[in-house]
Amino acid sequence: MTEFAGIPKSLPAFLAELAENNSREWFAENRDRFQTLAVGPCLALIDALAPKLAAMNPPHKAIAATNRSLRRIYRDTRFSKDKTPYYTYLHLIFWAGDHPMRSPGLHVVFTAGGLGLGAGLWGFDKQTLRRYREAIADGGKRKALGDALQQARQAGCHLEAPVLKRVPAGLEVPQEAEKLARQKGIVVRNRNEAYDDAVFSSNCVDYLIGRLEPLCGVDRWLMGHVFAD
Repeated sequence: MTEFAGIPKSLPAFLAELAENNSREWFAENRDRFQTLAVGPCLALIDALAPKLAAMNPPHKAIAATNRSLRRIYRDTRFSKDKTPYYTYLHLIFWAGDHPMRSPGLHVVFTAGGLGLGAGLWGFDKQTLRRYREAIADGGKRKALGDALQQARQAGCHLEAPVLKRVPAGLEVPQEAEKLARQKGIVVRNRNEAYDDAVFSSNCVDYLIGRLEPLCGVDRWLMGHVFAD
């Protein structure tokens, strides 16, 4: 594994080019650039982050491989009106449970316009949703989630808007819990903030850990109250 020295400064420009030329022909001609500017540095970053993520509470897994912590660049267009073949960003995921896409996790996203950060799990399955709703009906557990969300908010990451327009029928929660009751997953994230110079330097690992640590409370709450055995 190549020693990590920072994300290449030219990566955002490459992603902007990809957005403008989102075709298999262009990508084939620029595959070597993609490997050099995107895949290689991101895998080295994941490898460098892994021990620090494992030491977090809860521990987060980081596996330096495509389709593990580095998500695939190829889009599944079978059921989408958008038939462009490639994502125009790089998505890194570090998970606290057993599965990268079905567990609470921390997220780092590199885009042409800036850095994305986030935590949580986008969509609960039926059983998990039931446990989540039981948890937020408990005042103490609900307060603990509120504290975790507040910490994330202070770090620049905000709770996604509820999916449901109203509280599900038959679910009784106090008024202050109604917004949480309309969620079908818990995700906090920012909105592609401008890159800090640290991202493009050897300080990137410590910078990202510093940004991700305040988000850990969301995953900790989910692992403790929703995904606990």
